[in-house]
Amino acid sequence: YTTKQKGSSINKMIDSYKEIIKESKLQDEIYKWNLIKENNRASNLATENFVEEINNLKFGNLAYQMALPVLKVISEDSPEKLKEIFIYLFDESIDIDTRVEHYIKSCKKIYKGKNQTHQDTRTAATLLTFLNPNNYTFYKSTTYEKYCKLINVKKEKHDKRYSHYLTLLKDLS
Repeated sequence: YTTKQKGSSINKMIDSYKEIIKESKLQDEIYKWNLIKENNRASNLATENFVEEINNLKFGNLAYQMALPVLKVISEDSPEKLKEIFIYLFDESIDIDTRVEHYIKSCKKIYKGKNQTHQDTRTAATLLTFLNPNNYTFYKSTTYEKYCKLINVKKEKHDKRYSHYLTLLKDLS
């Protein structure tokens, strides 16, 4: 691709998306905005009812199905440690890739269950989007991979994909 071809491809994609929006009025996407509105309290880490706040979260299909139940177990077993993990994840003075990696590894450390934690990039991105939808967005690896292919951009290493995805989306606007 040349820069001109890439721009043309992106413009076609945007035009197609605009047509879809006109037809669907984003009915299939409104639930995401409702979840953001409903879950904006997730950022209130000062609350004494931290476990209750976690128990009130709703992810819909924005993270793996078991991500939220596991997060609830972690919040009940280790609420103070999980609060620290959230504080770190939400600290925008720290590089996003470092925060996401810390979130995933720290949840694994404190989870006492036998199964996977499902606290992955997708879950971290969901929490970050609930915190600040102007700076973050939901993440799905297949969407990232398809977008990279569409615009002919090399995918980043696994632990750098969310920040790369955010950069690509900023470049799109």
